[in-house]
Amino acid sequence: MTEQRVIDLINEVVCGDCFRNECESECEYFLAKQALRERNERGNWIPCSERLPTPHHYGQQREMYLVTLQTGCVSTRFYEFNPNGYLGEGWADKILTVLAWQPLPEPYQEKARE
Repeated sequence: MTEQRVIDLINEVVCGDCFRNECESECEYFLAKQALRERNERGNWIPCSERLPTPHHYGQQREMYLVTLQTGCVSTRFYEFNPNGYLGEGWADKILTVLAWQPLPEPYQEKARE
């Protein structure tokens, strides 16, 4: 079963009959879908015009992403999830416009010697 099929099943079986309003912030199923979607998109650029990052868990304040800036440079930037925070929700560094983003790759792990 593909990750996309899992997301589709969650949408059909759980989210289709959901009566709660907190789906986008507290619902475990919503967060699981987000984690699967970001895992599937790792290594692929996501235009900011299409979608912005969402928190992985309730209460998460910020996370770092790989970004492409308006200058064409690739860099890292924090995305702030707290709309009531000092700078509000959005990219922490507002000097250069972020055009696209993607989750950071998994850290390097040295292979065990046999």
